[in-house]
Amino acid sequence: MPKYYVSEWALLRKTEVMDLPENFEIYSDYLKMLGKEQIVSVLKNIQRLFLHIYQDIADFPERFKMPVIEIREDELTPRGFPPAKASSSKYAPYRFFDALINVLICGHLENDVLVVENPEKLKEVNKNEKMIKAVDYKLQNIDALYGQFDQYGLFLEGLKNYKFTKDTSRITLSYPDGLHLLTVLKLMADKAHQFGRRRDFALCQYRLLQDGMDSLNYGFGADYIADRLRTKEEQECVYQLDAALRGAGYVAEPEEGTDIINGGCSSGTGYYSLFYYTSEKDKGKLDKNNFRVSAARTKLYLRIRTRNIQKGVDHIKQCSDEVRRVFIPGDTGCGNRPGCAEGHGLGGGQAYVIDGVSYWKCGCVTGKSILLQPRNEDIADYIKLTEVCT
Repeated sequence: MPKYYVSEWALLRKTEVMDLPENFEIYSDYLKMLGKEQIVSVLKNIQRLFLHIYQDIADFPERFKMPVIEIREDELTPRGFPPAKASSSKYAPYRFFDALINVLICGHLENDVLVVENPEKLKEVNKNEKMIKAVDYKLQNIDALYGQFDQYGLFLEGLKNYKFTKDTSRITLSYPDGLHLLTVLKLMADKAHQFGRRRDFALCQYRLLQDGMDSLNYGFGADYIADRLRTKEEQECVYQLDAALRGAGYVAEPEEGTDIINGGCSSGTGYYSLFYYTSEKDKGKLDKNNFRVSAARTKLYLRIRTRNIQKGVDHIKQCSDEVRRVFIPGDTGCGNRPGCAEGHGLGGGQAYVIDGVSYWKCGCVTGKSILLQPRNEDIADYIKLTEVCT
């Protein structure tokens, strides 16, 4: 187990770095600059580089001057979450990538060397541009971050001890170990910054290269979840779920940050969801969504609205064993059935009877919904459950 919260979060960020599929689109203008095989090769190199960086932040946070708040059981909140002082650790691993992306967007390439002609612009960008807008996230200790660049073959020159001085007039960034890495990194950095997707840069999102610099057409549908999963089976399930739900008339909206496993009390990010609503006007009203497809730290989950389980008993009995196991034998719950049914936690605890046997579903975590790991063969039953359990 990691010693520090920042190490725990760095390892999570590492798991979020995108896998490169066997084949993917690259915008035609970029292919005029480099061949597809070259770009794919460079992306693989960038992926390896980013994985290495996150691992080093986890193993040696002091090198990067990260917040080193120890994980201590006696400091956990009553519900088992980290103390408030650890909150800055959630996003601190992004600082290195913020420092890198700011250098890239402030410079231009000359013979595979990035040149920053206006250091004052870079200083200003470092003050104002960051991946996370949270008040407790600051791009600080920049000299320590710059000082780590050369550990990964990135040589930053023109500063004094990696600090700006009145004599700083020109900064260069080079990567002698591989041609074209800075070319691809800059394309990704410029695109990510322009469209407010800086974190996609930090996760090596290959889709940044599928459109030109004037458009961005990903992250609004099923790919928002599928890209964060690690198995082809789960990814395919997401696309089939999305197609079936849209075919049934549902509209989707993405959201990040709520812990689907622990009832919304996340200790940070790592949870990405697509909410499905019956109409456009209901978007954003969480009590109106009937389905929620989530990537919870790289694993796929589905939450289904079941307002009245008793009404759906006849259908539940016809479902697969996998679906029936959600309802039979039910669960022991929180031990506060009256309070749970009336609103304790998320509310929504329900009693129901199947074949003369009484069961209970606690509502503290999922409210009037069920949570499961979906399968392609059960998709039709998932949609039917919401229809009959109303």
